[in-house]
Amino acid sequence: MLAQYMRNRTLTFNDAAEIMESAAQLMEGNVYDVVSNQVLELIANSSLLAYDCEFIALARDLGVRLVTTDKLILKDFPDFSLSPADFIK
Repeated sequence: MLAQYMRNRTLTFNDAAEIMESAAQLMEGNVYDVVSNQVLELIANSSLLAYDCEFIALARDLGVRLVTTDKLILKDFPDFSLSPADFIK
C-alpha cells in the first residue's frame, strides 16, 4: 500500500518510511518465521504461490486454521483453512 501511495504521490518517501517504522515497532515480538522446506513441500503439493503457502505453513505451525476467502487455499488445504462464514458458525 505504501508503494502505491508513494507512486501516486499521496505520501512522500519520508512519510512512508515513518509509517513503515511504526508498523515494524507494533509487530515487534509478534513476528513468526516459517521453515522454508515446509513451504516448498506445500508448493510441491498444491497450485498455490509461495506467498500463500507461507501462510498455510504458519497456520500449521501455530496449530490454527487460516481464515481466508481465497478459493484455491480453501480447495487445496481444507484441513488448514476455512472461510470467514465457517469461522463465525
